[in-house]
Amino acid sequence: MEPMIRGYLDEDFPAVCALERENSPKGCKPEVFVRQAGVLFADTFLVMECGGEVAGYTIGALVQHRQTTGWIVRLVVAERYRRRGFGESLVAAVVATLRERGAYEV
Repeated sequence: MEPMIRGYLDEDFPAVCALERENSPKGCKPEVFVRQAGVLFADTFLVMECGGEVAGYTIGALVQHRQTTGWIVRLVVAERYRRRGFGESLVAAVVATLRERGAYEV
């Protein structure tokens, strides 16, 4: 199946938390971070879906005092989907989203 990149939805919360937990130190509890990111970065929180499941996600943001600069807050691809170009696609999508919002550099 072809992967699809779209905005984060509340229904993605459990899957994104699971990915964050898999890719963080033991004992990490990502629920607060993911919930806050869904609100604070609603326009730049992107999810890659493949075959009906969340395969990865990225979060971008504009630098608060330099709105022409963006940064990638998070980039995670599920281990079983790595080495397929999914990370590269997520980076391209979040960079494009940040550029649409005025970032000249990321």
